[in-house]
Amino acid sequence: MEKKAKALLQAFCGVLLCSCAGAAPLADSDTLHTDGPALRNARNERIVLSGVNIASLEWMPKGERIRESFAAAIEDWGAKLIRLPVRSGFWFGRDSKQPLPDDFSEKSPLAEKEAVRAEAYRTLVDSLLEYANARGCYVILDLHEFKAPTAAHLAFWRDAATRDANCPRVL
Repeated sequence: MEKKAKALLQAFCGVLLCSCAGAAPLADSDTLHTDGPALRNARNERIVLSGVNIASLEWMPKGERIRESFAAAIEDWGAKLIRLPVRSGFWFGRDSKQPLPDDFSEKSPLAEKEAVRAEAYRTLVDSLLEYANARGCYVILDLHEFKAPTAAHLAFWRDAATRDANCPRVL
């Protein structure tokens, strides 16, 4: 049973990400590591993260009251962990549900449309991660897609890991 718990915790920690662009530096005590089935800080104190799932970015590129939900979870409920489901189609701007800015021509090449859509989605995700990070809250990016991993899933994780590579809260 202990091996299974350790494997699950390591899998969980493998996707724990937060953005660091523009965020204040974290204290050493905020950097977490695994010790068997436990999470521990730099002082080796056992850490328990309690939090919430804030859905909507996996089905709607602008989310549904997503900023308000982050504020309520962190400020009102004291969440120290937020699971944020996301979608690779939105991350790469490949979903026709994603709106284009009003001043952007529908006649533009597809690659330009995808780049603009992708940047809008990633900017929103970044702003949520920065908001959480500045308030001491960890975020799990959850690529909320089903079936066996695909090349699109790998591309997402590579891009997200590169984007958040300097974050001290990546486990």
